Amino acid sequence: MIVSLGLTAPIRADDIDAWTHLAAVRGGLTAASPLATDFVQSYTPNGFSVADEESGVLAMRLGGDSSGVEECLRWDYEEPFPKGFLLCDRVAWTWNPGEESGRRHLIARSDSFGLDLLRLSINQLRGAYVATVTSRAGDRVEVELTPTSTTAAAEIRDAALELDARERRLLSLSYHDVEGNLTRFTLGDYRAIDRPELVFTPPADVVWLEE
Repeated sequence: MIVSLGLTAPIRADDIDAWTHLAAVRGGLTAASPLATDFVQSYTPNGFSVADEESGVLAMRLGGDSSGVEECLRWDYEEPFPKGFLLCDRVAWTWNPGEESGRRHLIARSDSFGLDLLRLSINQLRGAYVATVTSRAGDRVEVELTPTSTTAAAEIRDAALELDARERRLLSLSYHDVEGNLTRFTLGDYRAIDRPELVFTPPADVVWLEE
């Protein structure tokens, strides 16, 4: 919702529809959480046509606004080089399998807008972005997010989410940072996590160095 000169601008039907789709997918992921999915991450620097690619497994544990669940995301990169990244709330752990030490640090809000597109509730996203349906193909819906808050706009120029409206799943997430670099996550089949207490806990055999 954009307010100018004390008047509320009309909201287009596509904008309402975009938030409806986003809320349904967020609700579906939360209800089925914790989940894991294979991913391919690509990074294309501004001005280049060839992307660097990495792949692995993404695990997510999501909760509602009042659920009390500690929300976590974990990336286990497998190709081309193995590495791990776990984020719970605003604490992040990074490590390389086989090494004795890893890094633990707090992530500032300004450092995590790409991550927060996966973690923030719909109400929080509404406060920072305008959402618009840009394409439809059967059950596939693509939604574009354009920053409205100055804080979000300082980190992200635009973002796009491809959704499966029937299965209520996220198929891909991409965003341009303010320098024009493009990061894209393409997600595969989702599956349940049997032992979440192991997945969302940093490795016990690593010495954590504070940053």
